[in-house]
Amino acid sequence: MVESSASEPVEVLTQAGRALAFGHTDEANDLLARYDFQNPRGLSEDPRRIRLAGRVAWFSGERGGALALYDEALKLADHTGDAHLHALLVQDVARIKHQAGDWDGALVLHEDSLRTFERLGDQHGRALSMHEIARINQDRWNWDAALSLYAEAMKIYEELGDRNACAVVLGDMAQIRKQQGALTAALALHERALEVYEELGDLRGRAAAYMGAARVHLDEGDAAAALLAYRQALEIHEATGDRRGRAVTLGEIAEVFADRGDIGAARAIQEQVLELHEHLGDTRDAAAARWSLGRLAAQEGRFERAVDLMSSAFAALDRLGALDGISQVGLDLGRLLLALGRNVEAAEILERSADGFERLGRVDLAEGARALLPSDQRASA
Repeated sequence: MVESSASEPVEVLTQAGRALAFGHTDEANDLLARYDFQNPRGLSEDPRRIRLAGRVAWFSGERGGALALYDEALKLADHTGDAHLHALLVQDVARIKHQAGDWDGALVLHEDSLRTFERLGDQHGRALSMHEIARINQDRWNWDAALSLYAEAMKIYEELGDRNACAVVLGDMAQIRKQQGALTAALALHERALEVYEELGDLRGRAAAYMGAARVHLDEGDAAAALLAYRQALEIHEATGDRRGRAVTLGEIAEVFADRGDIGAARAIQEQVLELHEHLGDTRDAAAARWSLGRLAAQEGRFERAVDLMSSAFAALDRLGALDGISQVGLDLGRLLLALGRNVEAAEILERSADGFERLGRVDLAEGARALLPSDQRASA
């Protein structure tokens, strides 16, 4: 467990933040209650305390509440001229934007924080910003840029002795290695990260490592090992009250059942996942759940229902400007429309998919999408 013997208010907040980040929610709440008793006006006047309230909201899945609290803390930090706290809060907002699929907005904010940390000479802050920018590059499939930034951030974390941050980078790098097909290397990185998280008592980190390992096991074709790892992650999400983590894990478990041919079980789980994401306001993740439900409906022969679900997912991702989602969902939706003889609609969607893949640097996938176009449409594309 995280040490909680602090008596000074600032140290109490520091320890509460660490406990919260590691998933020790009860301990974090106890520390925050102690701080609030000593500082009854903290929740209205102390931006550090308000920031932690925002993190509590975010970790519990209340994205809107978190953003409102971060905005309140930012106003107070700016009023006192605390540039360092301002940069940390901007990072917090950027993470939520990234999670919601607003990669461009997140990138602007992280670059703003990076400039502030560089001006202040804060090496740890610089590493955090580079780490988050690397994640955006990774999501955009700019793997070389992501790996370069991860290496730079890792070097700073190692120099500062931040083992937890190093473990997070290991997990992120493992995802790239998995995407590159280096499954043995990816699993080894997740296992190294898990060892660190276990030594540090980081529950959230352990859950992330189990999730990463499960995805690698799936690529290896070992569904039993994947389900075991998913269930270990799910236990932690439920114990820490991480509703979004629970929804994401259930969604991936549903995909395992679908791959096994148990469409009914997969559909039941995905419907639960969709409800969870909609309740949490996770537009991007809700779209992913609709996409999955659409593919399941198609497998069951309910083609019009499949078109409705995939079209809804595509529209939501389009509003977010999520190129990867537009490309991938568009590819499935276009194929389905072609199978139903709706060639004009299919051509428009497939062209959008191909354009998205091109902008992501995946010319091979773009060519594959255009190859599906009806011959009369292909010439004009």
